[in-house]
Order: sequence, then C-alpha cells, then structure tokens
Amino acid sequence: MTGRRDVKRACDQAEVLRIFDLRAIEDVLARASGRHGAPMLEAIIAAYRCGVTLRRSEMQQRFPAICDAASIPGPEVNVWLALRGGAGFTPDFVWRRYGLVEKTDGMRYHATRAGFQRDRRCDQALMVAGWRVVRFTWRQVFHEADQVTATVHALLDQHLRRRLRFVVAPTAQQRRPRTNGP
Repeated sequence: MTGRRDVKRACDQAEVLRIFDLRAIEDVLARASGRHGAPMLEAIIAAYRCGVTLRRSEMQQRFPAICDAASIPGPEVNVWLALRGGAGFTPDFVWRRYGLVEKTDGMRYHATRAGFQRDRRCDQALMVAGWRVVRFTWRQVFHEADQVTATVHALLDQHLRRRLRFVVAPTAQQRRPRTNGP
C-alpha cells in the first residue's frame, strides 16, 4: 500500500521530469470510480489542476478585488513599462508611486523552460531599472488572499518608510552640536 505522501512525491517528481500527464491521470480516475486509492489520488491531483485551465483575465480580475477588500491602493493593470535601451515589459500590476511591480503566475504560461527563463530576465531587467518585483501564484491569489494582502501592504509600507527616512534624516551639519563662539 502506498501512502499519500509517496503518491504526492511521485507526482511532483513526474512534473520535474516533464512526464506528468494530468489528462491521462484524469482519464484513469474517471474509470476508477469507487476503487481503493482513487479518492486520495483525486485529492492530490486537485492541486495540479490549480491554474491549469485559468485564463489570465480571471486571475487579473481576482487580484484587484483582493486589493480593494484590503484597502490597498489600486494598481495600474497591464501597462507598458519602457526601460532603457528600448526594452520594456507589460507586468500584470504596477504601483508607480511605490516602485512596485506584481506578476500573477499561472502554471500554463510560467512553468515551461522558456517561460521560466523569460520571467527571470524580466525580473532582473525591472530590478536593474529600480523596480521591486513580487510574484504571486494562482494558489496564493485564490486561496491565500490574506497572505497576498499582507505581503503587498508590507512592500508598500517599506517603500514609504524608506522615502520618509531620506526625507527626515538629519544632515551631517544638523547632527553636529552647536557651540557659541568660534
């Protein structure tokens, strides 16, 4: 008998090896109704369905709703950010005032080798240009909204604290004690 942990580990390893076939497993599960182990495999496979059939627009509709519910300032959506050298990107969400870019990553577009490499190049170019980049997964956006909002709040607050530190930090002359006379 194989336990849940072993089955999950086998699924994870199959995904790493790029031999994981969700449709084939779903076909087997459709024929295995009532068989021992089918409910366990169904529960494990449910995690792999997350983000697979989700259209980009659905995740992008959900994220602003999370921001609104948490009183997070509304980001710009799908705006072109031109960078030096003619390069640029269209991140999912941008808070210009805070220097923050957010990307919502579903498995369909970001789990391929090309997508993985493209995401890293994009993040690096944005960071070199002075942007902070945060990525959230489908699961986080749809099932861990509290953690998403806590992270965004913290990042926005960090930016404001850094700006205030530079605005109110005393200059070297202001730190010197004043004396009367020469």
